Amino acid sequence: MDKRTIAIIIAILGALFIFTMKADEILTIVLTLPALILAITFHEFAHAKTAELLGDPTPRRQGRITLNPLKHVSLMGLVSLFFLRIGWGNPVMINPNNFTKIKNKKLGEAIVALAGPLMNIILAFIIILVYGIFLKYNITIGVGNFAIIIQNIILAMISVNLGLAVFNLLPFPPLDGFSIFALVLPKKVTYWIESNQNIISIIFLILIWTGLLSRITLPFLTYLTNAILRFVAVLIG
Repeated sequence: MDKRTIAIIIAILGALFIFTMKADEILTIVLTLPALILAITFHEFAHAKTAELLGDPTPRRQGRITLNPLKHVSLMGLVSLFFLRIGWGNPVMINPNNFTKIKNKKLGEAIVALAGPLMNIILAFIIILVYGIFLKYNITIGVGNFAIIIQNIILAMISVNLGLAVFNLLPFPPLDGFSIFALVLPKKVTYWIESNQNIISIIFLILIWTGLLSRITLPFLTYLTNAILRFVAVLIG
């Protein structure tokens, strides 16, 4: 099945979902959209910039050393995320053989992989810190419904960035977590996972659609969120 066919199927499913959705559900999507675009853009930029810092010119040649969302956000992946609960950005292509700043190529791949989730955590931390300062000093972010909209967008940016970070750290290919955990996994295990990636992907999708995956990730997401909140509370007093 080619990309055009997949895009048409997702577009049809998306249209069907929109026509059956309530007004408040559509509003939630609209308010979440800026958060998703921001999170994906910074996530992919971090991959690209880290690979370049390690000596690989491939991301720059592909025009990925930029914060332009059009270079990083996949429209098809974004629509799929809203309506099928699984999405993606435009993946950053790298060539570990070009790494000149690090001898261990596997370690280099892991560092590049870690850069994406780490960027999302840093971004969420900055947003929480700034928002906390605004709250502490009673700095207004608007009035009436406008203030509520801005607040919801801010909260969405926090939750989306932290959620994206935790999700991508799962040790399933092609998520970032697999490249990271591959450093410590036995070679036989890594080879088995890579050889059975299609089966694992199906199991992964079932976990997502049944909600079982959220039960696994929620404790980690809660712990990470609380840790950042405590740290910010210490910083701003």
